[in-house]
Amino acid sequence: MGAKREAKYEKWMERFLELTKSRKHTAKKAYAIIAKSESRDRDGNRPSAIVVERAIKSIKKQRKAEEQDD
Repeated sequence: MGAKREAKYEKWMERFLELTKSRKHTAKKAYAIIAKSESRDRDGNRPSAIVVERAIKSIKKQRKAEEQDD
């Protein structure tokens, strides 16, 4: 995975944790908020909530694997 994409996913993860803190929003709603806030690419498309969800889950899985390696 590219460094630029990795940085974007990390940003999404931080935003997700911020939105779901203290049960302010459900996870599903947080994914939608993050997707809506993302800027459009050159074709005029935004990432869907499903893409955001998969990215955040992959980051979580990656972090968990790193913790187990230590």
